[in-house]
Amino acid sequence: MKHILNKYVIITISIYAFWILAIPFIFSQITPRVCENISLNSNYIVEINKPQLFLSPLPVAKIKAKSVKIKLKSGEESTNIDNFETSLRLLPLFSGRIHINEIKANEVIINSVLKKEFELDKDFFSNIRKTKITCDEIKIQKFSVNIIEPNVLFLRFRQMTFISKKMSEH
Repeated sequence: MKHILNKYVIITISIYAFWILAIPFIFSQITPRVCENISLNSNYIVEINKPQLFLSPLPVAKIKAKSVKIKLKSGEESTNIDNFETSLRLLPLFSGRIHINEIKANEVIINSVLKKEFELDKDFFSNIRKTKITCDEIKIQKFSVNIIEPNVLFLRFRQMTFISKKMSEH
């Protein structure tokens, strides 16, 4: 009986060690390759500097990155995020839902080119309500959006503080 109990304890400890140590290590090794594949097979260049995954015995994942950069290969539009951090629950993923506990960033800079015929779909906001994504909290210290309309004007919004609590949709 004691031998069987020891076997279960060793198996449980091994599973938790794999969960907490091996999976985050594999994540940090695979992320640059995934970014490279996205860059090669799409119109975007994706760079994630120092990606980290932290898992706990509870089914919660925390993802951090020193910086995240997404830009069009043409160089017109880009998004830069400094000190990105997010925490999400893993169990809702089994039911096809995404539950984000929080999203944090020190600075988010979005550079965009205004298209000639920019129009938001009339059902855009009602379609967002139908998604299976819940986000409890968003904290961004500095948020700037630079919108350029070719040959006409340059709009710039600088250092907006954006903190939202209990953003959810059911």
